[in-house]
Amino acid sequence: MWLDELRNAARHLRRARRFTLACVLTLAFALTASATLLNVLEAIVFRQLAVPDPDRLLGFYPTTGDFSDGFSASELQGLAERQDVLSGICGVTAGYGTLGVNIGDGPARQRPVEAITGNCYTLLGVRASLGRLLESGDGPLTDDPGHVAVISHRLWRESFGSAADVLGRTIRLEGTPLTVVGVLPDSYHGLNADEAPDLAVPLTLPWTLQLQPPRAMHAVGRLRPDKTLAEASVQLTAIWPDVLTKTTQRASAAPVSTLRIQPLANGFSTLRELYWRPLSALAGLAACLLLLACVNVGGLSVARLLDRREAFAVQLALGAGRGRLAVQLLAEAVLIGAAAVLLSIPLAQLASQVVAGALWTGERPMTLRATPLTVTVVLTAVVGLLASLVVAAPGWIALTGPGWALDARSVGHAGRRGHRRGVMAVQIALGFALTFAAVLFISDLLALQRLPLGYAPDRLTWVRMDRTSRLTSAPSIGYLDVVLARLEAIPGVSLAAASQSFGTTGNREDTSEVRVAGGTNQVEAIMDRVSPSFFRAAAIPLHQGRGFIWSDVAGAQTVTILNRSLADRLFSDGNAVGRTVALGARRQLATVVGVVADVTPGDPRLQNVPQYYLPLSADTPPAPVILLRHDGRTLTLAELTSIIEPPGHHTVLRVSAMAAQANRFLAREALLSSATGLFAALALVVSLAGLYATIEGDMIRRRREIGIRVAVGATPAMVRQLVFVELGWVLSIGLGLGLPVALAGAYGARRLLSPGELGLFPLLLGTGLAITGAALLVSAVPAQRATRTTMVTALRSD
Repeated sequence: MWLDELRNAARHLRRARRFTLACVLTLAFALTASATLLNVLEAIVFRQLAVPDPDRLLGFYPTTGDFSDGFSASELQGLAERQDVLSGICGVTAGYGTLGVNIGDGPARQRPVEAITGNCYTLLGVRASLGRLLESGDGPLTDDPGHVAVISHRLWRESFGSAADVLGRTIRLEGTPLTVVGVLPDSYHGLNADEAPDLAVPLTLPWTLQLQPPRAMHAVGRLRPDKTLAEASVQLTAIWPDVLTKTTQRASAAPVSTLRIQPLANGFSTLRELYWRPLSALAGLAACLLLLACVNVGGLSVARLLDRREAFAVQLALGAGRGRLAVQLLAEAVLIGAAAVLLSIPLAQLASQVVAGALWTGERPMTLRATPLTVTVVLTAVVGLLASLVVAAPGWIALTGPGWALDARSVGHAGRRGHRRGVMAVQIALGFALTFAAVLFISDLLALQRLPLGYAPDRLTWVRMDRTSRLTSAPSIGYLDVVLARLEAIPGVSLAAASQSFGTTGNREDTSEVRVAGGTNQVEAIMDRVSPSFFRAAAIPLHQGRGFIWSDVAGAQTVTILNRSLADRLFSDGNAVGRTVALGARRQLATVVGVVADVTPGDPRLQNVPQYYLPLSADTPPAPVILLRHDGRTLTLAELTSIIEPPGHHTVLRVSAMAAQANRFLAREALLSSATGLFAALALVVSLAGLYATIEGDMIRRRREIGIRVAVGATPAMVRQLVFVELGWVLSIGLGLGLPVALAGAYGARRLLSPGELGLFPLLLGTGLAITGAALLVSAVPAQRATRTTMVTALRSD
C-alpha cells in the first residue's frame, strides 16, 4: 500500500514541478545551514577524546592572574603524592610545540609533538594500533627519559606506507635519534583537540635536549569512581599552596599562583574558547532560518491546497475517505523531506570542512576534521522529515474540519486571506531579524577593517618561516643579509626585510617593561626585533632620528627605536632620540636612535599600543617573518622556497598578502558576517518568494472581484492600491513582530561585537527600509498583472 501511495505521490509532485522544487530547495538550504553548524559545533565544542570514560578526566594547571603557568616536575610529583581523589596524574605539554623531525634520509620538518609522562597512555586507556605505547619506564619525571617515540597513525600511513616493520626504525628529533616503539590508534588525536600530534615522546626528553622550558607542563587526572569533579577541585585547590611552598624556591614578593581545574572530556582547545559563543549564536540563527523555511513551505502548501480543492472534492464525491487523502498528503510530504535531506547532507559535509578550515589560523595544515557523524546524519534526517510534515499540515487541518465541501466556491475566503496574511507577516518578521543580524555583524567587520594599520599593506607580501632545528642558530650577518639580498633580486621586488613577530601578535599580554634610565615611570610595551630595511619595506613613517643599519646588528652597542605612543609616555618633552631607556626585567640599557609611527603588530584591534624595536641580534629570531615590498606581482611559495630553504636553516610555512594576514585576526568576525549574510540572503529569497507566490495566488483567486471593480470604473492605480494596502498591513505587522526579536538578538550578541557604538537605530531603520523596498518591488509584478484583468477574463476564470 505504501509503495503505491509513494508512486502516486511522486506522480502528483512531478505534475507540480515548481511547487516541489521550491519546497525541496527551501528545506534543503535550511537543513544544510543547520547541519553544517551542528557538524562544526560537534568537532570544536562537543567532540570528546577517543578514550574510555572521558567524562572522568580533568585537566589542571597553575595560573597567576590572567596568565597560565606550568608545573615543575617536583610540583607535579608533590601534588600526586598528597591527593587521594584521582586514580592517577600524568604530565603533558602545555599546548603542542613543533620540533624538527627527520624521517629516514629526508630533510628536517617541523612537526607537532605531544610530550607526556610515561604513565599517561595507561591512565587514558589508549591502546597501540601497532607495537606498544610509552610506559612509565620511558618517561619518568625525575630520571633520564628513554630515547623512544610513538608515531601517529596518520604519520605511519603517509610517511611509512603503513609498513609493519616500522617498529625499531630510527627517526631524529632535532638531530637526536629516537626508536619507534609503537603506532597510536587512528581514533586518537591527542589531548589537544585543535591539532593532532605527529609523534609522542617522553615529557622530559625535550627538557634534557633543551628544546622546551622545564615548566611547560599541564596535568591530566582521572577521577576515582567514588569522587566528583567538585570534590577533586576542593581538595586539589586546598593542598596546592602547601605543595607550592615545599617544592618551589620562590621570592617573597613573587605572586602566588592558583590552580585552574576543568573537565577534560573534550581535551584542551583554544578554538573552543574562541568560537563556542559565535557558533552557538549562529546555531540559533540557523534555527530561525529553518523555522522561516517551514513557514514558507506551509504557505506554499496552503496555496497548492486551494488549487487542488476541485480534485479533492471529486475524490470525496467518488467515495474516497478523508483518511486516504491524509495518507496521500503524508506520502507527498515524506518524498519532499527525503529529497531535501539527501541534498543537504553532502552539501553540509562540504560546507563543514570549509567552515572549519576558515576558523583554523594555525601555520600548519589543519588536522581537525568536521565530518558528519552518524548522529548528525540521523538528526538531520529526523529534523528534515519533521519539517516536511508542514507540507501536509494544512491539508490535514482542513480534512479534520466539519462539513468540508471542497467545491469551487467554498466559504471561508476571508479566513483563508487572514491565514495568508499571518504567514506573510511571520516570514517578514523572521527575514527582518535575520537580515538585521547580518547587517550588525557585517557592520562590525567593516568597522574593524577600516581601523588604521599604520603601515601600507598594499603590494606587501608576508612570509612566515620556521627554523629547521631548535638546537642550531643561523647568523644574521652572512646568512640572513644574504637571503634578503637574494630576495630583493627577484624581478619586481624592491625591498626585503625580516622581523621576529610582525603580523603575528594577537594580544597585549606578550609585553615587557620599559622605563627611562634612572626613572621610575614604567610602561608595558611590545618588543620586536627587525632588520635594517624593515621600516622602509613596511612603509612605516619615521618621525625622528634614523632607522637601523647593519652595523647595529653586528656591533655590540645596544640601540632601540620607539613607536610614537611609547615615546610620548616616556618623554613628555617629545624629544626621545639620544636618550637612554632600560628594557625588560633585566633593565638592559639601550640608546634611542629613532621614533616611528604607531602600527598594529598583528591584530588590527591593537591600536596605539606602546612598542619598541631592537635590531636583529647575532642570531635570527626563532621563527622570523619576512616582508617583501614589490610592484604588485604574485610571489609564489615555490619561488620563495627555492631561495629561503637551500641554506638549510629555515623552512617556509606560509606566504600571503599582508592585508590577508591582518584579516586572519578577524576570522571570528568574518565567520559571523559571512554566515549571517548567507542566512539573510536565503531568508530574503525565501521570504520574498513566498510573498510573491502568496500575492500572485491571491490576485488569481480574486480575479472575479477585480474584474467587477474594473467593470464599474476602477482605474489601474486603484487596482494596484488593493495590493499595496494589504502589503502595508502585512509589512507593519511583520516588522513590528521582528523588531523586538532583532533587539533581543542584538543584546544577546553584544559579547560577540567589538567595543564601540555601531548605532543600532540607523541599522534598524536601514534594514526595515531595505525589506520594505524589496517587498514593494516584488509585489509590483502581480499588482501590474492584476491591472490587466477584465470582466471577460474574470468570468472565463470561473
